[in-house]
Amino acid sequence: MKLYMNEQNQVTSEPPASTQTYSNDQQLAAMARQQAIQEATLREQKRIQELEAVLQGMQLGIDIINGSTASLSSGPTAQTYTINGRIIKSTTAGSVTNCFWR
Repeated sequence: MKLYMNEQNQVTSEPPASTQTYSNDQQLAAMARQQAIQEATLREQKRIQELEAVLQGMQLGIDIINGSTASLSSGPTAQTYTINGRIIKSTTAGSVTNCFWR
């Protein structure tokens, strides 16, 4: 009788192998779904960046056709930031940005 009870206790204390396999399969499926979501997100971000570049090119073409140079020669822009108590001033003119510490 004791032997039978010990065997029964061992069987109930250890999860069946099929349950462990099912749990591992669930984890693998969840990881695969997460990876697919991340890849889809990256593809969408790249697609959006490409569309923005196309729109900028189209706007440049429209400006050239209309004789407008507003987007071609926007004046310098200045920004001021405070980082760790230091004031930083940045000035952008065209594609050049200069930063100065105060």
